[in-house]
Amino acid sequence: FRGAAERHGAANRGRVPLVSCRWLLAAALVPLLFPVAGCANACTAVGWLDELEVEITGSGAEEVDRLEVCFDGSCFSSGVNDPDDAVPQLDTVAVAKSRTGWTVTTSMQTPDTVQLRASSESGEVLTEHTVDLSWKRVGGSARCGGPHEARTTISLGP
Repeated sequence: FRGAAERHGAANRGRVPLVSCRWLLAAALVPLLFPVAGCANACTAVGWLDELEVEITGSGAEEVDRLEVCFDGSCFSSGVNDPDDAVPQLDTVAVAKSRTGWTVTTSMQTPDTVQLRASSESGEVLTEHTVDLSWKRVGGSARCGGPHEARTTISLGP
């Protein structure tokens, strides 16, 4: 090989060997690929809704016509709503009666503790409870966040 390199040395003078060019090209392209690869880790969700299911048990549970939910210094309530009207915009909280109890839908809010007040159609407070919640992420990712769900039960009566 050495003899061939010496014989062709004059012809190759001033040229960079082909193997070196390939390595230089690869080294130049690698930094360009990192920003593209980083896009795969971008968080795509810009907002989501979290949902709290509240079951009311005990004698007279069917008389509950309104549920008030308070957390972080604000209270939200609703009477019997059409379920389609119960989906909030991304900056509100909705409280709606469902087939199995009540659903509280929040916009990216997962309070640790809420105060619940159930009232009859006449406005009589039937029960009040402060409950600690355990939220479970049901979508998204640990890095980017995502929707959560929690469930609680409150009882009427002693």
